[in-house]
Amino acid sequence: MRILKPVVYLLAAIGLAFVALNLYLSSGLVRSCDVDSLTTVVSPDGQREARLRIVTCNYESSPMVTLSLSRQSTPKVEHSTRIGVATSTELDLTWLSNEDLRLSYPESFVLASTAPFLDGVEIQFSPKKIVRD
Repeated sequence: MRILKPVVYLLAAIGLAFVALNLYLSSGLVRSCDVDSLTTVVSPDGQREARLRIVTCNYESSPMVTLSLSRQSTPKVEHSTRIGVATSTELDLTWLSNEDLRLSYPESFVLASTAPFLDGVEIQFSPKKIVRD
């Protein structure tokens, strides 16, 4: 009987710790993000990739659109910038040359950043004209 009591206390403590951990993880205190790819384009020389992604994090009120550039020689190294709140997925990327990239977006899209360069590539921001019949 003397051995049974400490074992019961130990199991109860493990159970309480498990419940506390689950409550902590489900409460949103742990930061996490989901990433969805919109488009990926490769530069004319095949040396770089540009990606548009929607990043949704549980600690931010709105999903964000990010632009990332990477080199084929070091694909795990990315240079990224936030473009704006993901109010539209009608965004296009076009390589104009190996050092020039155009981001086309609807006129209603609000840009959060218009950084002219990212990892040595010039970024041109171009609003799309909406053609109405």
